[in-house]
Amino acid sequence: MRFSAGLNEVILKFQTFNKPFGQIEVGGKYAGLAFHAGSALPSRISFFYPVANSISNSTDYWKRYESHLFDMTFTIDGKARAIGYDEHQAEYTPCMFRATKQYNDCLAKYEYRFGNNLPITSIRILLTNSGEKSAAFELALKPETALNSCHSFKRFQPQSVVSAFNGAALIADFSEIVDLGHSSLFFLNAGDLPQATEAGNGFYYAKTLQPGESLNIILLTGCCQATDLGETLQRVRIGWVADVAANEARVDEYIETSGKVVINDPALLETIDWSKAVHASLQHYLDGWYLPMPCPAEYNFFFTHDFLVHGLGWGYFDLDYLKNGYKYLLSLNAGDDVLSHACYWKDNSYFSEPCPPTDWNNLWIINSVSSYLKHSDDKLTAEHLLPMMQTSLERILLNFDNGLMNAYFPDWWDFGTNYGARAYISILTYRAIHNFTYIVMQLDKPELASKYYPLAEIIRNKLNDQLWDKESRYLLNELSDGSMDKHYYSGSLLAPNFGLLNEERANQLLDTARNVLLDDNCGVHNVAPADFVGLEEKYGFHNVEQCENGYYINGGVWTQCNAWYALSLITLNRVEEAYAILKNHLSLDGIKRGHNGQPSFYEARITAKDENYGKIDKPTFLWHGGWYMLTLYQLLGIRETPWNIEFHPITATELTNSACEIKNHGCDCNVKFSNEGTYFQEILFNGQRSYSAILPDHISDAKLLRGVPVYPYLSEADCIVDSVAYNVITGEFAIAAKLAENQQLDVTITIPAHCSLTASCPDISIKPLAVNALAKTVTICSKHAKIILNVN
Repeated sequence: MRFSAGLNEVILKFQTFNKPFGQIEVGGKYAGLAFHAGSALPSRISFFYPVANSISNSTDYWKRYESHLFDMTFTIDGKARAIGYDEHQAEYTPCMFRATKQYNDCLAKYEYRFGNNLPITSIRILLTNSGEKSAAFELALKPETALNSCHSFKRFQPQSVVSAFNGAALIADFSEIVDLGHSSLFFLNAGDLPQATEAGNGFYYAKTLQPGESLNIILLTGCCQATDLGETLQRVRIGWVADVAANEARVDEYIETSGKVVINDPALLETIDWSKAVHASLQHYLDGWYLPMPCPAEYNFFFTHDFLVHGLGWGYFDLDYLKNGYKYLLSLNAGDDVLSHACYWKDNSYFSEPCPPTDWNNLWIINSVSSYLKHSDDKLTAEHLLPMMQTSLERILLNFDNGLMNAYFPDWWDFGTNYGARAYISILTYRAIHNFTYIVMQLDKPELASKYYPLAEIIRNKLNDQLWDKESRYLLNELSDGSMDKHYYSGSLLAPNFGLLNEERANQLLDTARNVLLDDNCGVHNVAPADFVGLEEKYGFHNVEQCENGYYINGGVWTQCNAWYALSLITLNRVEEAYAILKNHLSLDGIKRGHNGQPSFYEARITAKDENYGKIDKPTFLWHGGWYMLTLYQLLGIRETPWNIEFHPITATELTNSACEIKNHGCDCNVKFSNEGTYFQEILFNGQRSYSAILPDHISDAKLLRGVPVYPYLSEADCIVDSVAYNVITGEFAIAAKLAENQQLDVTITIPAHCSLTASCPDISIKPLAVNALAKTVTICSKHAKIILNVN
């Protein structure tokens, strides 16, 4: 099926799909394509250069498959047949799409690729005579030339459509339309030349083919500013072959060189490569920047949320991605330090949409920068972002009332207008306050934390007192009238991962989620029951924005729901369950094996028990890869808290031996786990024995051997750990921490089973957590920033 003669083949394995349903999206820096219902011809083309325009005939979101962008009339020896929008065998990577179909007398192949420095999409249609005698092949091909503007989605017909280069090109002129950025749309033939142009807006190809011979059509399509049209077309004609090859080479190189992970699980490794390919493909042009977009074709926006949550997994190995995004956010600052929610082309200029005080981005920016700082030690960037982060925290806390955070939206989505106490936004605020404290402590500005740090404990206590429902064993929400909302929302799944529940309640919540939210065929629902149709007035939904029951927000499976469930399972050391979620609902292979599944990342998955059950919506979705990588790293044992990067020994059986490269305070760090066990037998940092599983600064090599503990070691900490020292001869165990005002030193220590531990002064609290034949685990609390213990 591969017919890219003279062009490099990508290293990434192609995914195959031949079902008469589903969606496939692929793209590059300057354009993206969407395919529906097994079609070999796209239903949407999105252009990102010079501004965000698109070609689409769709008027119903859920019937996007009805959009046909190419009018094709194909005949063999004068007999017409329909091709292109029927069902095909497809194969694809995030940056390439191929389709094929064998008819009784013709083999049809299609291929779509993207430019690296040129704003083009190459469309190749190869029609081969598979009959036993010569035949006259004729194809009349008319592309849609009307453009839709971004955001407002106004439809514009071109001022004119003219042929150029002796009929080899069609040019649609929009030079006087400001909504489209004064653009020109072009279709340039680079294969067999057309015999004629049809009425100025189509191509006619004719060729008599012997058996095995082909009609080879290559159309290079793209947008550019009308004033640059001549220069752009000249560059395209000369350099397109090398440029599309360079785009795939760029994606390959990113896969090969960024954040290597070594595990004995082919399905998970395949998904790592796919995650990196999606990331590299979705760096779209936007006003002179290259920024992550949610998916190749459906959106033409930059969303701050997507950039930030994707970065939680990506910051482990690619700091440049985050730094570039932070610079962009700073460039959108209008002088008031209000964070941007999104940026897009609208009508006649780029528009930055500010975050309102209820926006969860006000919290995700803090969580993102805290993570970035641990991996980068880039205090200068954090310093630049500090005013924006503090403004975000102040604005979101306008919704703090009676110990909890209030919001209009039911959970983590931006639909609904019923204002009340919410679990998700309270959980996220608790985490953000701790992360903000870490940031200002690292910037030597602890006074900025004193106002906020005490609020975190207030939120945690109030959440447990007011929103924990004993009957459902779950964190629920309150509605504006003070009544409890009996829906189970996935946002509550973050509570165990962020440490807001004790062990008993955390396990109860996860058990409830398994029984109520987890669908073995599709994954974790975002809400149950999915019954919001008919409840529009109660929740303030407008124009059925929540969708039908079981679709999208209204009970669909969203990628982050699976990740949040798995991350909290990992926190509770229920690692085999977490591994099953990663395999079955976050890996490409697992998604494909699900009901009506296909090998693709997605934004949402349909759970309605109808013919669409299990189908995905918005494929090749950016943050799927970010949540996948974050979950994988934490499952391997590299867990990130607000205060430190910690190594944990407990992992799934299949992942016992692993190695990876991560960023550690600006250094490249090789991490290797080996052997089996629930404790560490030995910890080596840069070849030297360590008595702490907290990763210090400036460590480039970490080897962690599981087994029976031989020496005591610090295993967890709810404070910034500065140093840990152990004197093997005297048994003196010293810990130094960096504490905020009203914060205490709070750590967990593992010691060999035959040893005992005592404190050097009476105001140090020691409480046993677990005692067995291998080890003892205790928690230590103290108001002192430096403590000395004795291990004998």
